[in-house]
Amino acid sequence: MPGRRRSRPSSCGSPAPTRSSAQTPRPTSRSRARRKQSGKTRLLECLGLVAHGCTGIIITPTASTIYRSLEATPETTLLLDELDAVFRDRSDKYEEVRAVINAGHRRGATVPRSVPGPKNSWVVKHFPVFGPKALAGIGKLPDTVTDRAIPVRMLKRKRTEQV
Repeated sequence: MPGRRRSRPSSCGSPAPTRSSAQTPRPTSRSRARRKQSGKTRLLECLGLVAHGCTGIIITPTASTIYRSLEATPETTLLLDELDAVFRDRSDKYEEVRAVINAGHRRGATVPRSVPGPKNSWVVKHFPVFGPKALAGIGKLPDTVTDRAIPVRMLKRKRTEQV
């Protein structure tokens, strides 16, 4: 296709950490397109077949879904879809999701949350948020998310193009 370039992912996640990679940031792959039906969800489905510890695609996640998933299986790769719906909302409703995604690129990053403790009390628990993530959405994601991501721009196939 003259005049158009398609980006192809060369690495879709990172392997389980080794001693040499213990302090290395985990990549966040960011798939975005200007239009619907450009293959973003299909890309996540393919990543799910090869990504480490992946359990499937999470649609419009909440912050607790993200940090509890990473707590349950720390080395899993999270595939987060429909993030355009999450970040399109201009209210503070999804600010916590953005904060958890932003913090999750560095080993040791946690989010403190109150959880029920003994004898009807509450205790602060630090949930880990570090881990590889692949994000997909239509349009532009927040700058604070894209600054920490490896972009994969998607274009919708023309009807004249063969698969």
